[in-house]
Amino acid sequence: QTRARERVTGDQMFLTVAKTCYYASYLSNELYRDSIVDEDGVTWSNGLDGVWSPFDDEGTDFALHELSGGISAHVGVNTIGVTKDGYVLIWQQGSGQHSCNQAAPTGSGSMDWKDISAARPAQGDSGRLLFNDVIVYAAERELREESFAGSCVNGLSTRIIGYFRWGRRGGLPGFVCLTKIPLVRDDIVVRNREVCRNAHLEKLRLYGTRADMIASLDSYLQACDSELRMSIPLVVGLRCLRNLLKSGEDL
Repeated sequence: QTRARERVTGDQMFLTVAKTCYYASYLSNELYRDSIVDEDGVTWSNGLDGVWSPFDDEGTDFALHELSGGISAHVGVNTIGVTKDGYVLIWQQGSGQHSCNQAAPTGSGSMDWKDISAARPAQGDSGRLLFNDVIVYAAERELREESFAGSCVNGLSTRIIGYFRWGRRGGLPGFVCLTKIPLVRDDIVVRNREVCRNAHLEKLRLYGTRADMIASLDSYLQACDSELRMSIPLVVGLRCLRNLLKSGEDL
């Protein structure tokens, strides 16, 4: 996995990218505000800085002990796929995933360290690899893995449409993207056990005027919310998609 931390100096912001692992993210982001009890009966409480503070039975605070070297803050990448015939592809997460049995984006996961070396600069970047290029590559990789069983699908077009911090997971940074898929909905077969299709989720189609698209999105959000829980990345992604439609920008 890949972690990212920002640092502001004067009027400039710097982003540090480093390698992390699932174990570190589990101890920090996933167990944020949770408690564990060690073999001596001491309860350890996890804070936002990734520092575990031990408490005895009476709640007395012991000396701080930094277990994980700070919070992991691995980078989340999510993308909402739209087919050539205008359908928004939303899957149901499998039982073994973080947002188990919830409605989720077409591709959803974490940036891998290898994504940095595999990504290529976008056209117009003067040959320089930008962090945004890595985010787009990672989002498309997640989409391919979950929606196309890792098979090669040429002609994907992806853009970043939003960013959020997941409070319940220790402020985990997450990016949401929009991906145009050069296939019609009926040509897509989900072959990955991480996700499955759900008839309630495949009703959103973007066509007509912008007002029509926004109305369809609002109606879908209301209906879907009453029938199936939506994951946080999906809620943020659909809201960002709605804002994009309202802004007048091309999809």
